Amino acid sequence: RGFEEDGQARAAEAQREGKAFYVGILDLDKFKSINDFFGHEAGDKTLQILGRFVSRPTERIARIGGEEFGVLMQHDATEEDLQGFTKRLQGFVKTESRKLFQTFEKSPESEVEVRPDVLTLSVGFALHEPSDQDTKNSIEDTIKRADFAAYYSKTHGRDMAALALPGQDGNLEFKPLQKIEQTVEAA
Repeated sequence: RGFEEDGQARAAEAQREGKAFYVGILDLDKFKSINDFFGHEAGDKTLQILGRFVSRPTERIARIGGEEFGVLMQHDATEEDLQGFTKRLQGFVKTESRKLFQTFEKSPESEVEVRPDVLTLSVGFALHEPSDQDTKNSIEDTIKRADFAAYYSKTHGRDMAALALPGQDGNLEFKPLQKIEQTVEAA
């Protein structure tokens, strides 16, 4: 099943049980530079890193397009859980990408001068409330809000996570959850 279908099923379950859950969007930072420097094989292997991330059974990660992934968090997740998830994921991605990039040489066709050494993520989350009656539209709206939060993360320094919140005037506000600074051991 696709990510949106899983989101709709999770939303219907949330509505029945009266529980909210978070939706996240993970956007790979400067992914184009990886493809441009190392070539598309390295880019493909980089995307596979996220596929190897072992999340909890109640978390679902799926590629939703290009260099973007979606995540559905468990029903009882808190902001602290979002921070913990993001830190675990970012640490894993940094460690695995550093190992991977050491195995590739610069592509002969590359015009990029700076060698990427590690992959980072910009992450956005939004809360899906169980009170939404139209499950299909409400999960799409939640995904859009999470995407705006990921965009906020990307435009405010990358390598960070943010939470989309309803603002006083009906517009979205963003709460930075953390600037992700994970120490990565050299392989």
